[in-house]
Amino acid sequence: MKTACSKSWTDVNIDFANRLIRNCCRSKAYPMPDDYDIDFFNNSPQIQQRRSSTLSGEQHPDCAHCWESENAGIPSYRSQQNKWKDFSSVTRDPHTTYIDVTLDTICDQSCLYCAADTSSQIAQEEGVPIRDDGTEHDFETFKRWVSTLSGSIVFNFLGGEPTASKRFAPMVEYINTLSVDAQFEICTNCNTKAPMMERLLKTIRSSGKPWNISISNETFGTDAELSRYGLDWERFKTNFVTYATTPQVKNITLAPTTNALSIRGLADYIEWVHETMLTVAPDKSFSWHGSYITRPSVIDIKNLDTDHRKHIVRAQEVYARYHNQHTKLQHAERFKQYLQSMHDRIGTGFSHTTVKDFVLDKQQVKNQDLSKLL
Repeated sequence: MKTACSKSWTDVNIDFANRLIRNCCRSKAYPMPDDYDIDFFNNSPQIQQRRSSTLSGEQHPDCAHCWESENAGIPSYRSQQNKWKDFSSVTRDPHTTYIDVTLDTICDQSCLYCAADTSSQIAQEEGVPIRDDGTEHDFETFKRWVSTLSGSIVFNFLGGEPTASKRFAPMVEYINTLSVDAQFEICTNCNTKAPMMERLLKTIRSSGKPWNISISNETFGTDAELSRYGLDWERFKTNFVTYATTPQVKNITLAPTTNALSIRGLADYIEWVHETMLTVAPDKSFSWHGSYITRPSVIDIKNLDTDHRKHIVRAQEVYARYHNQHTKLQHAERFKQYLQSMHDRIGTGFSHTTVKDFVLDKQQVKNQDLSKLL
């Protein structure tokens, strides 16, 4: 059972826009069938087979992302996120506690490392249809499924940009009618314009539930505006403070997705976050939950030369200076492990395409000079 992971039982990740489902955000995705019942979401034949396989100690191919890291001696997502230590009494039955929901791909940004299947802005830039394949059957079956659940469930809304989705508020309102002990999370780019921000705050306040705001960003100032194309850094800062000072927001999670274009600004971003939290919300619980970009592979930090480890060393030094000052900082050791894993990842790969080539190609689409990133 050395290969088992709690996420195969607890997590359901549903991308309605592309009609994909996975159990764990790092696992293989499967297409949603045209016809299915509520048992499909967390008890499909695919996930039952994976549970059986990993309980037998096999490295199931769905989890190749983690096996690649572990086989290379690098801490994996599983090693950081597995909640269960003893699987001796675990069966194939689901134990749903965490549901990721991507309602659509509507987004106000076109990040350089993102794609048309997850950002409406990129779809428009590339002249391809905006992905929104979710059917009424999908949404109604999902609603019937969650109505059967019990206990404490985290509902995490992703995008696109969930605050821009017309389906977001109605879905929160529906979940609020259920007996399930719901906790809400959103993963936002923190770039929401004022009218939509007011709508979001109304939804948060009227829900009567605790909220966690996960903020997707990993660098600072101009670098953030260029790599997360469409971001307004001043608006980002204003929205960050709003989330930090809203009582219904019980926790803020900083969710950097480190890549070759953002790595040099990670330390500055860490410093800004800690200084801001100390100033405006010293009693607010917050944490860091990092990952890294693997697509497109050219900006995966593993393809950088080892000289770039200096950026992670600086980030580690900044984090070490600040993290003991915050009594409300959660999972401090986890982020230290993440930073070390980023340090160790740099220089372990090779790409035939250079970062410079990638940026020069992208700026033709964006119609803006991105050379400041180089």
